[in-house]
Amino acid sequence: MTLAIAKAQRTGIEKLPFSEYRKRDGLNKSTITELLRSPLHAQYANLVADTMTPSKLIGVAIHCAILEPNDFERKFKTLPEGHDGRTKEGKARIAEYSATGATVLSFEQGQQVHGMASAIAKHPLAFNLLVDSERENEMSMFWQRGGCQCKARWDTVSKRYSYAADLKSCTDASLDAWRRTCVDYGYHIQAAHYLDGMRANGLNIDKFYFVCVESSPPHAVAIFELDEGFLSVAEDQIGKALILYRQCMDSGLWPGYPQSVQNVLCPSWLVDQHTFAE
Repeated sequence: MTLAIAKAQRTGIEKLPFSEYRKRDGLNKSTITELLRSPLHAQYANLVADTMTPSKLIGVAIHCAILEPNDFERKFKTLPEGHDGRTKEGKARIAEYSATGATVLSFEQGQQVHGMASAIAKHPLAFNLLVDSERENEMSMFWQRGGCQCKARWDTVSKRYSYAADLKSCTDASLDAWRRTCVDYGYHIQAAHYLDGMRANGLNIDKFYFVCVESSPPHAVAIFELDEGFLSVAEDQIGKALILYRQCMDSGLWPGYPQSVQNVLCPSWLVDQHTFAE
């Protein structure tokens, strides 16, 4: 997908391979959050969106292990312990696995994904939310909002129980840490964006849950639902991002930060801290 041609008119819900979803035009959560940082960041992020990082790899693998367990052994191969790309045996095994079209995980990455998947399977609520027998998983949806083409790809939706659930790997799934993570990574924007897309496509979904599993042992699991305050703020932010996007599309300009000198105001907590110290 290129930002320069994201003016297509498309609506509906489709079962698509992720590679095909990526090619479809539309504003997703990642582009919206980057737009709020600056249009320049949104444009750059779109160019490198397909770059695989170690953390992205773990995220993709754990999604497959939980949401597509029957496909995991075909899509991912784990190297035996002691094998890596620096040894002759390791290189040969990587070539063997890659020839099948599988993504190769190191032994440590395979252990990590197995541990995370096991933790979710042992958590009755988390597991049931993600693998409800009547769920629809990894579906792509497209809709129009504010004159812009939008898109999203959900993890799990249960039409019977009117909820959507999204699987997240994280370093800290405690309540306070997750609250900060939502703000830092724009997960409140994701929840609002997805719920908007579901409503636009006629789905009666009124609950959005984040199922979070820590990436390090003991792989603790927690489930969160954001309150109306979070969603209300997200709606305002999405509205601002769409206006900014249309301006950039019309002008052809994707500016970064202001080019003038910006005043940095001393935070009140630092003033108070200094005054107290005196």
